[in-house]
Amino acid sequence: MKKLLAIVALVLGSAAHAQVGDRPFKFVAGVGVTGGGDKVASVTYTDGTTQTIKRGGLVMFFAGGEFRLGTLVTLQTTIGYHVDGSYASNGDLEFTRTPIDVIAYVPVNDNLRFGLGAHFVNSASLKGTGPAGYIDQKFDASVGLVAEGEYRFTSWFGLKLRGVSQKYTETVTRTRFSGNHVGLLGSFYF
Repeated sequence: MKKLLAIVALVLGSAAHAQVGDRPFKFVAGVGVTGGGDKVASVTYTDGTTQTIKRGGLVMFFAGGEFRLGTLVTLQTTIGYHVDGSYASNGDLEFTRTPIDVIAYVPVNDNLRFGLGAHFVNSASLKGTGPAGYIDQKFDASVGLVAEGEYRFTSWFGLKLRGVSQKYTETVTRTRFSGNHVGLLGSFYF
């Protein structure tokens, strides 16, 4: 938790510096869908249907800021909430994590840019309630690689295609799992 607070303080400090200086600063927030990674579990409902939970899925929310470094490079830092789960009236099973992305972007033209950076994951866990209440797994913090291409339709909206290379290590058994995934994200700038 202390590492997460230090990173958030660094992001906010960088944002404040960017606002004071001559570099333009923007806040960013968004949501997206992702898929991939190793299977966490398959859940079978009473009607016979099944749902698979994966370590690279499914929905991600994020917020942060970006500022320009020099004339070509833009640095974006965000913190998010990423979750894949199965939800029923008698219980839930969720794989959740808190990603922090630090991505440097370079423009191709006025609308298209590519970015490469680090994908830090804290607080990854698999928890269940109801019939799955006995499940409570924790995973070590980890660092992965993120690559993105973003097309900015307007100054306030962009669509990102991303790929993330990520590994998770279970804290007790030390078993490693792939969290590699691809995603499509919508970003709002203000």
